[in-house]
Amino acid sequence: MPDEKHNEGGTAAPLTLDISLSVLDDLGANLYSSIPAVLSEAVANAWDADATEVRIAIDRTGRKITVEDNGLGMSRPDMQSKYLTIGYRRRNGEPDKTTTLDRDVMGRKGIGKLSLFAIADTVEIVSQREEAAPVGVRLHAPGIRECANKRKPYLPDEIEIRERTPRGTKITVSDLRTNPGALTGNALRKRVARRFAVIGRDFRVWVDGDEITLDDRDDLPAIEYLWVVGEPDPDPRALATKAKRTFPLPPLERDGVSVVKGWLGTFPDQKAINPNEGDNQVAVLARGKVMHEDLLPSVKAAGYSARYLIGRLEADYLDDTGQPDIATSDRQSVKETDQRFEELLEWFQSSVRHVANGWNKERRDKSLQSAMDEFPAIKEWHDGLNSDAKRFASP
Repeated sequence: MPDEKHNEGGTAAPLTLDISLSVLDDLGANLYSSIPAVLSEAVANAWDADATEVRIAIDRTGRKITVEDNGLGMSRPDMQSKYLTIGYRRRNGEPDKTTTLDRDVMGRKGIGKLSLFAIADTVEIVSQREEAAPVGVRLHAPGIRECANKRKPYLPDEIEIRERTPRGTKITVSDLRTNPGALTGNALRKRVARRFAVIGRDFRVWVDGDEITLDDRDDLPAIEYLWVVGEPDPDPRALATKAKRTFPLPPLERDGVSVVKGWLGTFPDQKAINPNEGDNQVAVLARGKVMHEDLLPSVKAAGYSARYLIGRLEADYLDDTGQPDIATSDRQSVKETDQRFEELLEWFQSSVRHVANGWNKERRDKSLQSAMDEFPAIKEWHDGLNSDAKRFASP
């Protein structure tokens, strides 16, 4: 191919991976903690490649996972310079938007690919770019570690591909160190759905043949009271079908512009909450992907109502390409000392107090109504009070 580097014999130069052992461990095997978090990095890469479809398949018996997309794919030089170059920063010197679909690029640090080694020892990547020959490599974590110890480049096994494949990239992770048997398709769809705000538009994702939909987030339908800020899309008011009341939240403004949109909601009781599924968390998303998994631990004196709280907030300004990157290495949280995050946290603290006040009032009114429904004498007494007396008579 005209864009490929060749050696003196005329054949393509071998693909290489040059990485230190500390980088492999600190940014790969020891950084990511779950299969959904790892697969979310692969899904984000597919988004950045202008894919419109991503298919995830889990072979629980063979302990293997595949992620296949129909994105732009990679040529051989792309594989070397972008995928096998750890720390390749997509947003440095390149447009902030994707090539064909003009999407906001999610990737930034160039290390998400290492997340695959958090769950597996073997990673295969096969990719087809429209105008180039297909390319494929197989990476083995033990071999990478051995080369890293000897401080020499690692040469992946190149996969011979005799025929052109459909445009896009297929990643296969095998020799899994994490047992996928306990992770059902429903659970994985739910966790991936909650990590993205873009799934279901011009970007569709399947898990074991079942497409991820808004219903897989499984949060808003259980909400009893809902607070909304800005104009989130989709509208949470339409999805919170059991919400008894909906309230506005004051905006967070920077330079006179509202920079946060989303919702906070409260569950009716503890039985509706599964903390292992992220039900009692408030996630922050930027550029359509989770950037901070849970704001609640950062809030002081959140009050009893916080035990019933859940939410999703979109704050794209946190990941502005023109500003320093404030994401931690795993891109699941941000540096809490950054002024942008401090502004968000101050607003969130105030919003939680706002929600707590409203939640307490609604629960008092609910208790009073229940008492009046059960005891007609209480209702008769309450109805006879003037407005000021009624206010003081509320529980």
